Amino acid sequence: MKSIMLIVQALILLGFGLKMSFWTKRTGVTIAFLCLLFSLCILHWTVDIPQNRLTDWMGDYHSMQDIAVCLVLDVALQAAFCVMFVRRKYCASVSMAGTWVYRILSGYPGVLLFGSIFMMQVVLLGNIPGQSFWLTAFLQGLILMLVLLLLRNGSIQLLPHAENRLELLFLVEILAGILGILCTVCGNQPL
Repeated sequence: MKSIMLIVQALILLGFGLKMSFWTKRTGVTIAFLCLLFSLCILHWTVDIPQNRLTDWMGDYHSMQDIAVCLVLDVALQAAFCVMFVRRKYCASVSMAGTWVYRILSGYPGVLLFGSIFMMQVVLLGNIPGQSFWLTAFLQGLILMLVLLLLRNGSIQLLPHAENRLELLFLVEILAGILGILCTVCGNQPL
């Protein structure tokens, strides 16, 4: 179960990096900096959570169902962004409501990104004993910020056409949704 959750977290970060490629550079840097600030703001909560409680949460079938429901909703919103992007680009007329839906979905970062940052920080603080919690959280946020900016810029350089990045975003999100369903189905069985 833990390995599937790590793969899902990696897919969430990859999907977020791909979605950042549709934003302006200034917006991408701002959002990446907000992720750094978020990792510093949650420090006083993550210090109090032992790593074995996190393992218990991942072993609890009902918690995994709740996470999978959030994951499926997140995937549905990201897929809706992909559909609205294509519709807006290739359809002759898009209604005013469709334009607003596209604007809202294009700014939606994904809820599970913040859950992934939280889980990464709990694991980091549990595996690096004797270090300053604040320094560990700051370095985690800084590395996360740099990785997100590298994902954004790397995806733009490797896939210069927005349609290719959009297709990859769609596939990454669908794969994350399938793995979330797999976590729900196998949540009560050790893997």
